[in-house]
Formats: sequence, C-alpha cells, structure tokens
Amino acid sequence: MYNPPDKVDPLHFMATVSNTLADKSTQLIIPVGDILWRIPSKQIDNFLDQAYPGKPTFGGSILKAGAGLLTKGGPGLAILTHSAESFLHNRNIGKVYKLLDRFTIHRPIISLDDRELALIRSMAQLAAQRAITLTEWNNFLRSVAFGDGTQAQLVPNDAIAADPRMQEVRTLIPQLFSRALPAYTSVISETANRIAALTPTTGSSAPANVPGLHSGARFMTRDDFATDASLSLEKSPSSLVIGFTDDDQESPVYFNGNESLITIASSGAGKTSSQVIRNLLTYTGSAVVLDVKGELWEKTAGYRSKHFGPVYRFSPTNTEHRSNRFNPFDFISNDPMHAPSDCNVFTYQVIADNPNLKDPYWENRARNFLWAFATTIALSSPKSTRNLPQLARFLSLDTSTTKQNNKIVLADSTEHILTLMQGLAEKHGVDDLRAAALAIRNGISEDENNRLETIFDTARSHISSFAREPFAQRAMASSDWSPLDLRTRPGTTVYISLPIDDIPAYAPILRLLVFQHMRLLLNYEAKPDEPPITFFLDEMPQLGNFKSILQMQATGRSAGLRLWMFAQNIRQLRTAYGLNAGDGIPEDARVRCYMQPDEELAAAISKRLGQTSNVLSGKSSPLVTASDLSGPEYATKTVVFSRGSHPAMLRRRGAYQDLAHLTMRPPPVAKLFA
Repeated sequence: MYNPPDKVDPLHFMATVSNTLADKSTQLIIPVGDILWRIPSKQIDNFLDQAYPGKPTFGGSILKAGAGLLTKGGPGLAILTHSAESFLHNRNIGKVYKLLDRFTIHRPIISLDDRELALIRSMAQLAAQRAITLTEWNNFLRSVAFGDGTQAQLVPNDAIAADPRMQEVRTLIPQLFSRALPAYTSVISETANRIAALTPTTGSSAPANVPGLHSGARFMTRDDFATDASLSLEKSPSSLVIGFTDDDQESPVYFNGNESLITIASSGAGKTSSQVIRNLLTYTGSAVVLDVKGELWEKTAGYRSKHFGPVYRFSPTNTEHRSNRFNPFDFISNDPMHAPSDCNVFTYQVIADNPNLKDPYWENRARNFLWAFATTIALSSPKSTRNLPQLARFLSLDTSTTKQNNKIVLADSTEHILTLMQGLAEKHGVDDLRAAALAIRNGISEDENNRLETIFDTARSHISSFAREPFAQRAMASSDWSPLDLRTRPGTTVYISLPIDDIPAYAPILRLLVFQHMRLLLNYEAKPDEPPITFFLDEMPQLGNFKSILQMQATGRSAGLRLWMFAQNIRQLRTAYGLNAGDGIPEDARVRCYMQPDEELAAAISKRLGQTSNVLSGKSSPLVTASDLSGPEYATKTVVFSRGSHPAMLRRRGAYQDLAHLTMRPPPVAKLFA
C-alpha cells in the first residue's frame, strides 16, 4: 500500500490497505532514505557534526600538544593536531552520512493502535478519492512507520550488515528524526484535522464515506458487503434491491435470502418507487403484490407480463368492472377429512383476532357459526353455489318462528339448512358441526333470538361489503388462476388492487386470499435454483391482525416463500397486532429498512445504532442523532439493520431515475360486467 502507482484503482487500493491492516503478521516497511530527503542536507550535516562522537576542539588539541610547548613543538603543533583530528572526524562523518540511507524502517502492523489504524484507513480513502495526493499519502505513512521511535526497528541492508559503524548509525538515525521532524503527536493531530476538514457535511462536495477517527458503532463499508451474511453487492436470481451504497459508485445493494423483510417509512418517503416498483421491474421470481394505489399494476404489470410470466389483477372494487376472478372456496377441500380444517383457517382470516377488544365473545361465537356454514357449503354445495355469496345467504337465514301445537317451528329455508348441517355432521362424524346446528336451533327462540341475531350480525359485518356488491360477487364466483401457478409457472404475478380506503372493508377477503396462497405454497419446496416467491405487502397494517401471514417469517424459508412488509410507522403495527406483537414484528424480520422516521422511531433507531468514540479525544456520541435521522441530511437515505451485521446507510433511488424506460402499458383485463 506504500508508494502506489499514479493511477490508482480505488477498489483495489482500498482492498490492499484493508488486507494489510488485517494481517497482524505483516509490517510497514519504509526506506530511511525516503524520510531523509525531507530533511535539508545542511541540517543533517550540522546534526552529525554535533552528535557524532569524537569531534575535536581547539582547546583539546592544545592540551594534547601541551608537552610540545615545553620541548620542540611549540604552538604550531597544537594547530596541526587540531587540523588532523578535524580531518579524520569529518571523514568519518562522511562515511556515516553514506550509511544513513542504507537502512529501512520496520513497523509491525500489530503495534498500531486504534487511533493510528483509523487514520490510515481515512487517509487511504481520501487518497483513493483524490482528495489528497499520493505524495501526501506516502508522507503520512512514513511518519506512521517511524512513529515516536519506540515501535519501529531500523534494519540495515545486507551490504552494510558487517560495517563497524552500523550500530553507531542505528543510534544516530532516531536522534536525527526526533530533532529534524515534527513531533509525532503533532503529525497525528494535524492529520486528524485534515480528515475532519475533508469529511462531508450536508451539501458538501467533499468525498463521502471517509471512515473517520472513531471506534465502536459504525456503518457497513464496501468491504463488509463482500462477506456479509445478509446484504451483498453481488446479484443472484433471488436478489432484491434494498438501496444503493452511499458513495460515488452508488452500487446496488441486494438481499439474496429467503427470510422476511420489513420497511417502515412515512408517507411520501419513496418506499414504493425505490423498493417495490424497482424490484417488480427487475425481480424475475413469482410475486404476490398488495397494490393499494393501482400504480404497481400500471407501472410494472406490462413489463412483467412481457418478460417474466403471466399477470393477474384481482380488483373487486374496480370502477370499470375489470378484474380477474378468485374464489376462495375453489381452494377449500371437499374431502370430509380436510374441509373442516380448511374452513377453520378460512374463518380465522375473515374474522381476525382484534387485540384491542376487551371481550371477544361476539367475535368468537360469530367465528364458530361462520365455520359451520362454510363447512356445510364446502361439503355439500355444487360448484355454482360453492362461493362467498352462498355463505352470505346462509348467514342471512330467517330466524322467524311460528308455533304449531305449542311447538316452535322454524322457517322452511332455515330448517333445510340446519337439517343439512346435522346430516353432514352425522355422515362424516364432525361433532362441532352438529353442536353448531343445535346451538342455532336453540338460539332461535323467543328468549335467545336477539342474542343469536347479534352473533349473526357480527359475522355478516365481516363479509357484507363484498357479499352485497354484484361486481365483487362476480369477481369471486370462480378462479382465473391457482396459487400453485406461482410455483409451476415461475414469474407469475398476482396483483391485489384496491384503493386504500376500500381495504378496511375488504380486509377479511384480502387476508384470506393472501393466506390461501401462502398455505398452499408451503406444501411445495422450492427447487435449489428457484427464486423465492415474494409477497410485497404495501400498507400491511391495513389488513388488520394478520397473524397467520407472520408464520411465513418462521416457516416460509424452506418452501421458498419470502415476505416483504411495508408500514408507515410502528403505531400502525401496534394498532393492528397489539403493543408487544407490533413491536416484535420488525425484530423478527431478517432485514429492516427505515426511511424518514418520525421522532419516536428516530430516537429508537439512533439508540439502536449505538455510540461511537473519537479515538483522539475519547469522547462518545451517537453514530447518528435522532434529530439528524428525521432531518434533511438523511431525507434520501435508508437505514438498514440486518441480523448479525453492522447497520448500513444506503441511498434511496426511485425507479423513475433509471428504470422509467421499462414501464409499459399493462395487459388488458376483461370486463366482468358489460
């Protein structure tokens, strides 16, 4: 890394520096001559003249010649003696001078402290970015190599190893450097100030990503991505783009795993464009997409249809009556061994647990009756009435009664349904179905009728919005695709398109649709080279307490199912899932992305990022403060946490910036009503 060529490849140069510093068995080796040239020759001459032992003085020569004053030498002998000794001394100095640059300085890498390592990395980054010259970089390394003289060794070259003056010269060099060169502490301070001056601030054109003079918490560097278990600069068939490196190269950063992800970003932060649209235009694997604005279909379905695989749009509230069809009952078994279980899953999606209810009695009872009616339909109805409208008709059964011979008589339609239900229970041994039929019979009495009607109203409230709409009924009368198509035809994409205002009313059917895809696909393991099926769930908290989908976080990996959840803030998750579960959802994700956090979340992120200590002053401070995270400096950045890794600070780039040319008209969707 010392004395690099004029044309430096930044990546290769930084890799060389990192590898050298990481290898504690190596040494920093600098020729002494490369330091000597920085010292004026006259200064070296004066030093040697004073420091080299044996320099004659005229007084000393007189003493030596003193005996001659009394005999035959006289004063002239003292002058001659001084001249001769001076000649010999200067000749020895000349020989020593020639030996000075025959040494090299050896500084073990292991002897470098944290402060010196941080300075080297920072200066190397500046040199790679041309913020300092290579001469400045070399001069800095020369200073570090010698340091304060206590850690460096002076090694003579082979030609002078046996020279009798070698040891004298080895002693003189440190003395010369300590007198002629700036104090090492001053070099360190000046270098730190230089780096600080070149560290970028908001709006600065200075080089970015200078490592800095800090220890403790830090963000990932380009070197980290090469070995990180979660994030990578290398693309694979499974790759999802998380963001871009925060440097001049702006390289895409990928997640290549099968585990879940979550992005929490305020409205307008750019998560849809930078993460959802970008990946739908580049990811070749199958996908299920919750499209709350309709823009995902408009901007990505055309390209995916042409290049990746078939696309389907389920849009039961479309004002033009255009939607592909999906009937949940098509994927409920008619086998008595499996239908009750499938219907149990069905009812828990339609009537999800509400963590904010103090007494869930009505929901639990409504769920029981909904299960009974769904199971009856699954086991007995022909295909033409095996659907949600039929379920709505069952829930609207006539609870009126008449008395004949002092006995309560049910309406004919109600009697037919309950008799059918009891018959199926007897035929297939489904005890809970029999119990439900009896509970309904007993409830249709003058004393219990109001309670039963309240339970039915609770159940109806979860399906009435789509059961009463003719277009929604048509959209759920049959199925244009099977969830298994996403496995058998890789690249298949299902768009669930509803305006966000319609999602609360349609949340039950949306939960059911998404979960049925997941449940069926979990039974089939992905091939080793097959990209995972990715569920992009924008505005996921709008679906309510969707606990079942969270199973994918734990079980989806082996089946090649990957969940990417999107929310505006933590409060949404707490409202939908409860306080503890809402806080835990992000922690269970392998990758967590945060954009433009609110004050509460920014404070939590800042704390999670940790503290960094200045290696010069020893003072600690947050890696990034909460106010900075929610301020303009990080408005276009994404903070990413991934399990077992340093956090990453990535740049956010909207798909329109470089992928706008991929947008094309989506394929037509047939009208279900003329």
